[in-house]
Amino acid sequence: RRHWRHKTGQHRIERALVSGDVTGAVLFYAANDDDAEDARVAEIARAEGVLVNWVDNLGESQFITPAIVDRDPVTVAIGTEGTAPVLARRVKTQLETLLSPRLGSFAAMAGHLRDAVAANIPAEGRRAFWAWAFKGTPAALHTEGRETAAADMLKSAIAARQAPEDATEGHIALVGAGPGARDLLTLRAVERLQEADVIF
Repeated sequence: RRHWRHKTGQHRIERALVSGDVTGAVLFYAANDDDAEDARVAEIARAEGVLVNWVDNLGESQFITPAIVDRDPVTVAIGTEGTAPVLARRVKTQLETLLSPRLGSFAAMAGHLRDAVAANIPAEGRRAFWAWAFKGTPAALHTEGRETAAADMLKSAIAARQAPEDATEGHIALVGAGPGARDLLTLRAVERLQEADVIF
């Protein structure tokens, strides 16, 4: 038996699991690549009232774990109902490249300003305000690492009780559907459809 403390403060013990080892735990993973051993440890965990995930055995698992893209407080969970974990990890990798590492801190900044926006921006203008904040110059500044400039710009707009005029003007987007198959739409076309107040 080898026993040492990990630098995170966790204890690691290398020996066979025995009754009592998982007392007080909430979740348990059986991942020994040995069906007999996984069955044995899963039974111990269940007997102690712990939920079990038997890796690569969906039928014997009581819960599944999605792949997570963490941009705290923004969190994206990708699940395949336990049928294709490798696919979930591939999707996670793709999303990691799409979402800025700074996205979470910008979302947190916006969260701190929500009450001020609600108190100062008329209800009919809030959607345009947040669209400008998350897609316009403030978001670009924050992504570049200019957090203070982004915050100052947002606070100025709140003090003025509206987003910049060009952010609140309506516009028309013409979206070409190509041959008509929806999976042939461009990403920009999908974005315009998602943002639209009216689609004709």
